[in-house]
Order: sequence, then structure tokens, then C-alpha cells
Amino acid sequence: WAAALTTLLGFYLKWKGLETVLLRVSLVYALLAVLQHFLHWILAKLILAYDLRYGELTAHGWKAKGSKGQPSAVIVVESPRGELLGVLCVRTSLRSGCWRRRRRVTSLWHATVQPEARNAGVCGQLLRRAEQWAEEVGAQELEAVCLNPAAKAACWNMALELQNPKTGRWPLIPAFFSKTLR
Repeated sequence: WAAALTTLLGFYLKWKGLETVLLRVSLVYALLAVLQHFLHWILAKLILAYDLRYGELTAHGWKAKGSKGQPSAVIVVESPRGELLGVLCVRTSLRSGCWRRRRRVTSLWHATVQPEARNAGVCGQLLRRAEQWAEEVGAQELEAVCLNPAAKAACWNMALELQNPKTGRWPLIPAFFSKTLR
């Protein structure tokens, strides 16, 4: 009887020790995940700030990089206080297919909205202005490649058509959207 009780007590203590190890490992994992998200947030803000001032997201930098004489633009939405809420780069190119004649296509690139401005209509303003700009430069089609669910939802909400419906709805799989303008 005493041996059985001692054995059960030994198992309990081993389990208790294992439980402590699992708890510690879980806490370390949670701490690393929080740290990773914090670093990602800081780096994203720094990179965006740099690119908006000196890099590819400046109007000159965006036009100079691979536009080959085709129209390109950087669309921004600011708050009434002048704070940047969102940015979207658009580039137009001429395309031709096997059975299609050449057409002007406007591609959406580098879209971002500040986290605190999400669900406030900023993305809709960016996409409506991009569509208006594309029509102004004579584009026949608007296209976007979306990777995250928020970007996919924004394109659906703006009536862009999903070109790969079998896989485009899955998370982490690129979704190809387009909209005929004329």
C-alpha cells in the first residue's frame, strides 16, 4: 500500500515538474511572439517612413523605377491634421495577349493603411482614387495581387473580380483581382 502511494506521489511530482516546464515554454513562446510582432510593427513604420521620404514611394522614385515612360502615381490619404493614413502606388503598362490587342492595364502596388485608420473608409478612398486615376490615363483594366485577407476583402468590396476563385479565397495564397474599366 505504501509503495503504491509512493509511486503515485512520484508520478504526481514528475507531472508537476513537467507542467512547470510546459508552462515556462509556453510563456517564453508567447513572449517571443509578442516581441516579434512589436519588432515587425516598429520596422514596418521605419521602412514606410524612409520609403515615403527618400525611397521608392516618393513620386520621383516610383516614376523612375521601371515605368518605361508609362504613367505612375503615388496616392495618399491624410487626416485633417496632416497625418498619413494610407498609401497606394499605381503603375500603368501596356499588355497584349495571344488573342487580344494591346491594352493599358493599371496595377496596384505597395498598398498600406495605418492600423488605427483601418475600417474607417481609407482603403475605399485609395481604391476609388486609383480607379479614377486609371480612367484618367486611359487604362482599360485595373489589377491587383493580394496576399492577406484584409487586402482581399478590400478588393472584393470595391467590385474587383477574383480571377483565381478556386485558390484565391484560401489564406496565404495569392488572389488575383481585376476590373474592366471601359
